[in-house]
Amino acid sequence: MKKMGKKLCFIMVIFLLAAGPAFSDTITDLVNGVDTFSKELAKALPFNSTVGLNWSDAYIGQLLGLPPHFGVGIVAGATTLPIKALESITGLVGMDDLPLDIMGSIGFPLPALAAEARIGGIGIPFDIGIKYGVVPKSLLGKFVAVDNLPVEFDYQLVGADFRYALFSPKAFPIRVSVGVGFNYLRGGISANIGSPLSFTFTHSSENYTLDVSQPKVALLWETKTIELKAQVSFPLVIITPYAGVGASYGWSKAGYDISSTVKIKKGSTDQTGPAFDSAVNILGQYFNLPGVKSTGFGSMMEVTGFTMRAFGGISVNLFVIKIDLTAMYNIMDGSLGATVGVRFQL
Repeated sequence: MKKMGKKLCFIMVIFLLAAGPAFSDTITDLVNGVDTFSKELAKALPFNSTVGLNWSDAYIGQLLGLPPHFGVGIVAGATTLPIKALESITGLVGMDDLPLDIMGSIGFPLPALAAEARIGGIGIPFDIGIKYGVVPKSLLGKFVAVDNLPVEFDYQLVGADFRYALFSPKAFPIRVSVGVGFNYLRGGISANIGSPLSFTFTHSSENYTLDVSQPKVALLWETKTIELKAQVSFPLVIITPYAGVGASYGWSKAGYDISSTVKIKKGSTDQTGPAFDSAVNILGQYFNLPGVKSTGFGSMMEVTGFTMRAFGGISVNLFVIKIDLTAMYNIMDGSLGATVGVRFQL
């Protein structure tokens, strides 16, 4: 269990500093590899943030109708991260035995979950949906530990959308809507791991030593997206097939933060104040190690841009209970997603 827990944490890049010798011997490659991973993760976040509110009904009806039209439920699922992102770091920390080839054609799953609700419009044919998902930080630590220390996991997903029905469901059996939505996704995973680290390098005939106390390593990510979407559904008695497309613009960032006590020595003399800053600049020239300060170091990769997705599926209608099965496809990079949702809906 302990070994499996460590591998799980590595997959989320908690293993950034767990292999002390690898850190000192291949620091440049490691930092570059983690930056590559962070950039690919940032690209995948907008797609992941669209989990939820993909209800089978393109339009649920009027709130003040008989019966009033509204619904509440939960949804869980995952989207995929390209395996090449993980391949950028597995070899560097001695984890080549991870079975990435098995997931190669699909990708590594990034989970998502949320509670969701939707209310019908008043007067004009629209509906409004909201979603919210959160995971307590201490929850993962009850099941996974590194060096007998708990792992913290932070997750929050918030979103809302507005959809307008193009046709009256009374006059046209197929429901078609267009809408706009906003999603905010934030997450992180962290743990105190490894041992104090130290390595030396030489510049202008001077020996420098970087000492790092036992670090708390965190992988952090965040995205904000605005999405325009269109959906069609064909409600039947027992099932409702549906399909849709969405185009979104996202502002994303992902990276790592190592909280630690960092000391730099020139020879046997501690570098402080301006001398520390000068030593950091020299360190950066040699190893491209970003964001070094006395309390730790880290790097965040920022990615902005458009993405497009297609989604569709079917719901099973059991009186007032609907079970949604949804598949998603990222048109831009070929990544996949799938969700299962259960809701009460009138």
